Amino acid sequence: MSLQSIKASLDRITRAMSGGKDLAAVVEELLNLVQELFSQGEKDRERIRYLEGELEKKKRGKKGSGSDDDADTGSGKSGAKDHSSEERRKGKTPGAGDGQNKPKRRGRMSKADLTVHETRRCALDKSTLPADAQYKGVDRIVVRDIKIQEWNVEFEREVYYSPSEGKRYMAPLPEGWQGEFGPMLRTTVVALKYDALTSETGIVRFLEGNGIKLSGGSVSNILLNSGDFFAEEVDAILRQGYTSQGYVQSDDTSARVMGKYWHTHIICTENFTVYCTREGKDRMTVIDVLLRRKASERIYRYSPLTIDFLEIFEVSAKQRDRLAEIVKEAEDYDEAAMSALLAEQFGEKASSAEAA
Repeated sequence: MSLQSIKASLDRITRAMSGGKDLAAVVEELLNLVQELFSQGEKDRERIRYLEGELEKKKRGKKGSGSDDDADTGSGKSGAKDHSSEERRKGKTPGAGDGQNKPKRRGRMSKADLTVHETRRCALDKSTLPADAQYKGVDRIVVRDIKIQEWNVEFEREVYYSPSEGKRYMAPLPEGWQGEFGPMLRTTVVALKYDALTSETGIVRFLEGNGIKLSGGSVSNILLNSGDFFAEEVDAILRQGYTSQGYVQSDDTSARVMGKYWHTHIICTENFTVYCTREGKDRMTVIDVLLRRKASERIYRYSPLTIDFLEIFEVSAKQRDRLAEIVKEAEDYDEAAMSALLAEQFGEKASSAEAA
């Protein structure tokens, strides 16, 4: 958030207070401003931690460290290496005398690792050469660069018409090419926003600077609709995490959404982390998060397992018997049907979430 945006927000708040407007609206805008500043501060702190980590890596790389993975453990064994850190404290590297355990240099990529996309010939002005100069071939050097340019693709979709059916048949677009913008452009916008922590205005300037005209509204729409492209990937990560680990850890933290307090749920193991923001943090919401579903997609079924859970949660025998009379066993109920049924039988305060 820029300094000008902060000043503009403060000016609006000041004018609203002096104009005698609704105090609740003023407080809501002020809270939104605080949330924006807090989010920006979190991004800055994350960036600082990343840079500190990179700096620490470079420091360790310069100092170097000995490797004693192959050393035998325990004292008194023949051939065991000395694990003492005395030499390191004196500024020496253990094993340096015999050429072992030297720190690995973090050099640049070798020419063999690079793909050459273009070859340009550099010619000498022969008039500057002495008369006895002889041609000895070329000296090759690879210079790394980056190329960013607009790339518009026109698809020619085959169309067939059936007179008997009165219907046209058109070839579909390749996967990922639906909509106005291609997959690489969408990926670049999302990466600039969430990986490089670039503002939407900065993304527009970056693209325009490279000859790609894209409005701020288009950038905002790409970011708003980007969740659809990652939903399947998140589902796959969760399924794989459940099956490979056998357990997951869950936590939640508060988050502001449109000026209201919601909850961001964190599902993780040591191998993955998934975030999901929901309005509540009750038991049913946590189950929805684990199953990657909305509250409206809940399905309820009365079964022997239901009876066991009702006993575990110490529901009275009278209520259990009454529920068994009104709910058909092995029949599925959606959220609306179950809520209406429970409200009719147990009162307006009853809900499917409380009876689940």
